[in-house]
Amino acid sequence: TDAVVHVVIMPGFLIPSTAPTYGRLSDAIHTFLSKHQKGAHTVDVVAMGLFDWLKIALLGNDFRDYLDKAARLIESIDRDDAVVIVGHSAGGWVARLLLGADTVTYNGWSRPGLRQRVKRLVTLGTPHYSKEAYPFGRVKERVYSGERRVFDSSLAFTNEFFGQAGDLAPTEIVSFLGVVDDAPTLVSLVSYAANAGA
Repeated sequence: TDAVVHVVIMPGFLIPSTAPTYGRLSDAIHTFLSKHQKGAHTVDVVAMGLFDWLKIALLGNDFRDYLDKAARLIESIDRDDAVVIVGHSAGGWVARLLLGADTVTYNGWSRPGLRQRVKRLVTLGTPHYSKEAYPFGRVKERVYSGERRVFDSSLAFTNEFFGQAGDLAPTEIVSFLGVVDDAPTLVSLVSYAANAGA
């Protein structure tokens, strides 16, 4: 129903934005919107390289660089156009963090007005309430809100402040779980099993 729709894909943990997965996902979204959307549309992937992910995984960096890249992409879109975020795996809960930074400061980072720009957040296979039992370990973070309350992970921070879909209103939230067309890799099977507590 929107005149123009811009889809922003937020990649999952340790998967570069240039991975074939996101090429196929972009193509599928283009095909769908070409059939069902009367107006124009674009599909972009937030640029995250493997090195960007390794800084988070190995050094315990927070997600501010990722959030900056996503916010700049969204802010470059005309305010009259509809924006839909598609968050894959960890990209889904990082998108919640992005939208929540409208009202809560994350390690000194905030983005007032951003939530009103995003019509819908669609998450694909996102471990929203992960046990964070990472099979390969992780470096603990030091994450704080504006009140200086400290959390040991960005996901714990996100769940504390934005644990319910209503916490991100007026953005609508839709979540999917399952395999679309790829067989899961051994790494993804081990990772999801550990995080789900299976």
